Amino acid sequence: MMLVQIILAYTMFFTSYNGDVFALHRVYSLNRETYKYGFLGGYSAFGMPFANISTNVKGLRSGLFFLSSGKMDRTDQEGNITGTFYYNALILYAGKMVLDDDKKGRLFIEPSVYLETADGWYNPGFGISLYYNRAVYKLLSIYFTLRNLGLSLNPLAPVNFQTSFTLFYALKGINPYLTLEFTPYGGVSTWSGLSIPLHKALSIYAGYTSKYKEMKFGGGEDILNGLYIGCELNPGFVTLDYFADFYGEGGITHLVEVRLSR
Repeated sequence: MMLVQIILAYTMFFTSYNGDVFALHRVYSLNRETYKYGFLGGYSAFGMPFANISTNVKGLRSGLFFLSSGKMDRTDQEGNITGTFYYNALILYAGKMVLDDDKKGRLFIEPSVYLETADGWYNPGFGISLYYNRAVYKLLSIYFTLRNLGLSLNPLAPVNFQTSFTLFYALKGINPYLTLEFTPYGGVSTWSGLSIPLHKALSIYAGYTSKYKEMKFGGGEDILNGLYIGCELNPGFVTLDYFADFYGEGGITHLVEVRLSR
């Protein structure tokens, strides 16, 4: 039972953890073209460490994402430990801007391949992601994403995709936004958030998602469930970010990101 829950949870999370798409849910620009090299790492809900290495050189963005559970206990429906297992996930991705026009907007296309392994079970898959954004009225922008549209051997999620629509308002660093997100196995969820500049080199973030409330194995009635908070420090060509997502009984995702702009 525990193994099934873990596999389903991370199949649903893949499009959130894939590559450089954390940005949208944390209120800074979807396709950050100012950075050249990035490293992102942390511990996900359920205590799984993950890392993402990315580059953005000469218009081509590429990267590698890896997540590993380490040894985890397998339990039956009564909670008794019946053995151990490992869960691992590896994603390779590369993408390029194909449209960059002030009036028509910006379109970024990113294909990816991935492999999940768990207790002798292997699930290869592939997908293609589209990211589109444009200004619609003065400081108001729209973002549309279609992430990881593809197929896999996972019997719980043979067809995988995630689509979202976001309204984003940019006003001197105070950037509220609202996202509606749909996945075939998780239904519709909402993300909302706000960034507040404290200094020219320091901002704080806070937001809320209904997604974790709807995932019963990560749920519980914890009042913090669905909340995320974070901060960004940008003293120059180095940008540092830290975020914490509260995931109820599944624990807290801690995320640290370092980006170099030259």
